[in-house]
Amino acid sequence: MAANGLLTQFDLVFKKIPGGHGGFNRWTINGKSYPHTDALMVQARKRYRMIFRNESDDAHPYTCIGIVSN
Repeated sequence: MAANGLLTQFDLVFKKIPGGHGGFNRWTINGKSYPHTDALMVQARKRYRMIFRNESDDAHPYTCIGIVSN
């Protein structure tokens, strides 16, 4: 918990930019595409809340690799 007793929260908004006919869709997180996304800076043994908001028209699974949750 942060000093004020609240968890640090990360709000992640996922959107899709259609690629058009024959093109590839581009996915963004908070308006940025990889590799221009911002890293989430965390510390060991601290708790964080991650809010994932899908603002695309697709039901798309998301996998967090290397994250332990309870």
